[in-house]
Amino acid sequence: MITTYLNPLLVFRFEAWNKSFKTMCSLKPLFDSSIPLASIAVLLACLIWPNSVFAERRGFVLGTGDITVLKRDIYDLAANNAKLVRFQIILGWKTRNLSDELRRIHEIMSWGVIQQNNMVIVIDFHCPNRPRKIKGQIVEDTSFPIKDVERFVADWRVIAQSLRNYSPDNMWFELGNEQESPEWRDIATLTAKAIRLVEQRPASYHPICFSPRGVTTKPASSFVKLEIPGPQILTFHFWNWQDQTTDVQQSPVRCADPNNLNAYPSTNHTKADIQRLLDEVQMAGRRNGCQVYISECGIQRNHRNAAAFLEDFTSECRTRKIHLTLHAFREAPCWDYEGTPAWDPILLWLRMGDPFTR
Repeated sequence: MITTYLNPLLVFRFEAWNKSFKTMCSLKPLFDSSIPLASIAVLLACLIWPNSVFAERRGFVLGTGDITVLKRDIYDLAANNAKLVRFQIILGWKTRNLSDELRRIHEIMSWGVIQQNNMVIVIDFHCPNRPRKIKGQIVEDTSFPIKDVERFVADWRVIAQSLRNYSPDNMWFELGNEQESPEWRDIATLTAKAIRLVEQRPASYHPICFSPRGVTTKPASSFVKLEIPGPQILTFHFWNWQDQTTDVQQSPVRCADPNNLNAYPSTNHTKADIQRLLDEVQMAGRRNGCQVYISECGIQRNHRNAAAFLEDFTSECRTRKIHLTLHAFREAPCWDYEGTPAWDPILLWLRMGDPFTR
């Protein structure tokens, strides 16, 4: 697999251009003067419209089960043409530490299913600050006290060092999950630069997924990529598409009463609203010259309109060639869509042709 970085903040597959170039070379006797111009045209298309040249990746956020469960789930996703899986590193969950999580990733990569099926595993540092108790309940800590920044950067150095020999074609690094610290951009920049120092060579640079803020269904017009070397992917989450005044926050185990949830479609929650929000995501990518990725989007499995929402959301992402991992594959009863009407549009979306066939 040949990968090149013509723009330090953009990665794209060279094979598509190379194939076009070889085809043009075979016609050289007839169109000799057109070869340089045609090659330049293809090259410019890759640089200016990265999401229009290469199809989107589709898949799921992985659950946090043991390695046997993860193996079953990854093989099942591969069998259904998923090309993207998001692996959550959650420190402190069931006493896990960073070494434990890295061992799990190495074991996943040793199976070969990711590489053989042209899949990408996203290494999501989901909960770097270790869960803490608030009023007796375990919650994620998305704040960044100054004393924790050094440890966070050091942890990412360990991750990058451990995983640096895996191909960037099969692994992305997602710096953090829904971070809301005012200093997050500075912390992310510092961390990304530390990762690049570990990777050393541009050919070894893994795409870095970065989101400027937490849940991102607010306008994305202010989204700006990091000033770092190597490929970068702007990342978004779509959780607050419903009216939060009536959408009771569910827990992973216990779903909210579906009668308390807004219908889809309803006022301000229509397909047109989804299209408007995803247009903003797409334009953020074009404005920044990088690909875009929605790493989380979900809906309660017993929502009466779950199937309609997921059909619309996945199809609109596919139309715009936006990478998407739905939340979440067999992770918890509230988000496990299998066995419900919502599973049919998901399977159709996953199986809709090879996402790398143009």
